[in-house]
Amino acid sequence: MKNYNNNDNNNKRVAVELSPLQVKVGPRREDFEDAFRKFKAKVQKEKILSEYKDRQSYEKPSEKRRRKRREALERRISTEIRQRQILTGEWDKKQKLKQNKKKARSDERSRENDMENSSFNLNEDLLY
Repeated sequence: MKNYNNNDNNNKRVAVELSPLQVKVGPRREDFEDAFRKFKAKVQKEKILSEYKDRQSYEKPSEKRRRKRREALERRISTEIRQRQILTGEWDKKQKLKQNKKKARSDERSRENDMENSSFNLNEDLLY
């Protein structure tokens, strides 16, 4: 699929090749949910929706500069906060908490899958 963008350096329209995002889905429902979660993460990572929203209306150059400055300031402030947290040791605590939560979620998902698989096998045994 081709998308035509105006190049900032000159007023020529430049063709940009866009490739569709693909995520493989298996036959079970959990596979679809995982694939959908991965798809949403890819869309967010590649900033597709934010790009779409940005192109919905014209942004004056002065507004664009103001927005870029504000975003740079926000990034600088968040970097400073992160550096302070690293120095005080709070950053490591937050990272460990995130890892523990992630591990707990994955353990819970695997237990649910095990329960579904075991109930599925039980039903197969009852059929025979």
